[in-house]
Amino acid sequence: MAEVQDTIYLTPQENSLPEVTVTGFGPDFLKSLRRTKELNLLQPRIHGFTFDFGYLLDKRGRRDRKHLLRAKKILRDYDLMLK
Repeated sequence: MAEVQDTIYLTPQENSLPEVTVTGFGPDFLKSLRRTKELNLLQPRIHGFTFDFGYLLDKRGRRDRKHLLRAKKILRDYDLMLK
């Protein structure tokens, strides 16, 4: 039985950080989050019928439609329960 050399090289201790602490978000980041939220609220919402041609080609999606809907409902109920 032949011995295989290790392919993972260890990083020296002086090249690694012992700890990284993130204390918060900067004001520019928070401002951009607020601006993005405002822009998303201004976007028109699509209501009613939507069509995805790629879904027609997805055999697994057609076969598992009931399972997918049930899984989405379970996850939605779980999310509502956590809030």
